[in-house]
Amino acid sequence: MNSSRIEVDVDLCEGHALCVLVAGSVFELNDDERAVVLDVELTDKLFSDVQTAIQRCPTRAISLRVE
Repeated sequence: MNSSRIEVDVDLCEGHALCVLVAGSVFELNDDERAVVLDVELTDKLFSDVQTAIQRCPTRAISLRVE
């Protein structure tokens, strides 16, 4: 798989946690109730889950850069 970087804009994130629901292996909420990206290897399955999380994020706080 290509090298990919997942980013969460903490200024946009409102802590709805939909990303955690669809990709709990990739995201968690920090103490401020904002999503953070966990240090995981992005498999094909997780890549698909991240794409779903990006689509479902109501504030569009998640982005994915494929390098």
